[in-house]
Amino acid sequence: MPQPVRRLPGSWPCLLLSVALSACGGGSGSSAALTGIGTGVAAPANPVQTAPPATAPLPLTAANAKGATTLAFGYGALTLAIGQLALDWTAQAEASATLSFNQACAGGGTVGATLIDRDGDRRASAGDQLSVTLDGCYLKHLDDTMDGGVTVAFTAPAGAQQRAGTIAFERFRTHGGNPAQDMQGGLRFDYSTSRLSKLLHVTSDTQPFSLRFSDGKTTATETVTLLDAQHETRVDTVRATNAMRFHLASDLLAGSVDVATPTPWAGWFDTYPDAGELALTGANGSAAAVRARALPSQTVDVVFNGAAIDNVDFNGLGVLWTGAPWLPKVAAAEQYTVEQPTSSNFRLLLQPDPAAFQPNGALTWLYSRPLAPVAVGGATFLQTGAQPGSPAQQMFNPVPATVTIEGGLLTVKPSTQLLPGTDYRLQLEMDVNGIADAAGRHLDRPTFSGTVMQTVSASLSAGAAPILFGAGATLALDGSASSASGGPASYHWQQLSGPALSFSDTGAARVTIAPAAAANGTAVVELRVANAAGDVDRRTLAVKVAADPAQALVLAYRTDGGPLSIATSFDPDFSGYAKLWNGGTTLDVILGFRRFLAGRNDGQTWRSGPPLVYGNGSGSESIAPGWSGCFVRNTGTVTVLELALDAAGNLDRLALDFDDTCGGSVTLGSIRYRSSVPLR
Repeated sequence: MPQPVRRLPGSWPCLLLSVALSACGGGSGSSAALTGIGTGVAAPANPVQTAPPATAPLPLTAANAKGATTLAFGYGALTLAIGQLALDWTAQAEASATLSFNQACAGGGTVGATLIDRDGDRRASAGDQLSVTLDGCYLKHLDDTMDGGVTVAFTAPAGAQQRAGTIAFERFRTHGGNPAQDMQGGLRFDYSTSRLSKLLHVTSDTQPFSLRFSDGKTTATETVTLLDAQHETRVDTVRATNAMRFHLASDLLAGSVDVATPTPWAGWFDTYPDAGELALTGANGSAAAVRARALPSQTVDVVFNGAAIDNVDFNGLGVLWTGAPWLPKVAAAEQYTVEQPTSSNFRLLLQPDPAAFQPNGALTWLYSRPLAPVAVGGATFLQTGAQPGSPAQQMFNPVPATVTIEGGLLTVKPSTQLLPGTDYRLQLEMDVNGIADAAGRHLDRPTFSGTVMQTVSASLSAGAAPILFGAGATLALDGSASSASGGPASYHWQQLSGPALSFSDTGAARVTIAPAAAANGTAVVELRVANAAGDVDRRTLAVKVAADPAQALVLAYRTDGGPLSIATSFDPDFSGYAKLWNGGTTLDVILGFRRFLAGRNDGQTWRSGPPLVYGNGSGSESIAPGWSGCFVRNTGTVTVLELALDAAGNLDRLALDFDDTCGGSVTLGSIRYRSSVPLR
């Protein structure tokens, strides 16, 4: 004889429906492993196979089909909602500087959580524990207000899983309800995420999961065992898919049923399902089901003996259909919003954040429907500005990019790394009508501009003026002020051009360079700094190399303690000479736009010796006029350190230092012509 649905006194008929519809989630379970949702990957086997309670199988009839299927779907959904809550609470605690949070809930009440980080890695890993306490807190996952505690104990994830653990309850119940509704026992979960998929898997634990209802006079217990449930959201298909399998022993139904989803429940993100069936098997092979309608809506059909006999409203199960795992704004909303699928549902769901523009990162746009395969052609990143100190050959060069369409996901990735701290604008080649979905509906062309994050910053400084004068000269270069996010910086020094140099250690933060051969010219040295993610920043330094002074004319000077200016005869922008005129009494050195011209007033020829004075206005100057370029009277001294003539009486070598004062500014300089006397 078919058994009627048991009813508790008072408001129990309303409670039965509210339990089913407020359970926000999706689950599946059985002694057999469930096939991975939409991926073809087998789900992990149920780790604990607890025997179902000794409850007689329920004969399913047209009279109890609606109540049985509604309860079963609600309970299965509830297990997945709890699994998603565990994930969300954990992520929130990990993001906190204190590994904890305490906050007000929408509609009143509070929720607090603390992550006990036993290994100190600031992540929820094996052996850690999350303790959650709720006081009158509305949870959109459950579409209900809850009190009590939840404890998540983390275990070692297997294979490609990112997270795993168990969930236990401590007086976790609806707030102020009558009859009281308590969750008891435990659940086990694991979570896997990849570039395209987020997959939550919930199974039975050593203690069966149960709901206990009590109005103070009568108690009913609903027990779920052999649970294996999955909830997957994918950005390529833009769909949420749920499957569940379990055994339900129900005091409310006065019997037990086996529950499975022969067709997984699936729908577009934040849209009611357009496919799915939940099937119940009871005594003597009796069966009932709920099935999605051909025209998707929040109402689904109740099926008995292969025919629809009634319908039930699935409003309140938003956690099953939401794209919240991928959409931060949806995840942060106070409630899930689910809508009917219509032609207006083609819209942009997610676009790149300019504040998170990574040097090596791809830009992604997520649309609510799969895109047409030829929606976008090529793409180019165009610089709208350059970071100071960037290598000149990298400035303002367009960077080509690859465009990939995977269902509703549009990805643009630069072919080479973009320069940190530099502004770029993305140029996309596409139809004038903009982006199109597979059904031919159009939206505006996606656009993007932003500044690349300074995830790594190279710094290069020299311990002295950037010149190597003489074959034995050395120069210390320092990159230790460089910085990198995501881990320690790595260093690589290299020479880009110019006379060959030797490096003391090309992989160190500090390096000493020296000429590798007797040659003159300008060498360009590059420091490349990388962070743990592989983002790279570069700095270059031009170094004058006069390793063969016998073939060089060098002028080096600084004014008022400023940086050293260096001009050489081997610079392509400078030409010059060093000569003696008037029988050796006049010295003339020209290099570029600078000149030193002085004649001996005493009629003597130039030679090395003590300092000589010019420009004091007393008529007793040794020489005149001296260092040129001053538009007022300048004064100074010149010391000839080396002067030699060749056999023909022409200047062969010269080394002199001068001190010049012009209008209060002091210039200290050195001139070396075919001389190896060190610069001062």
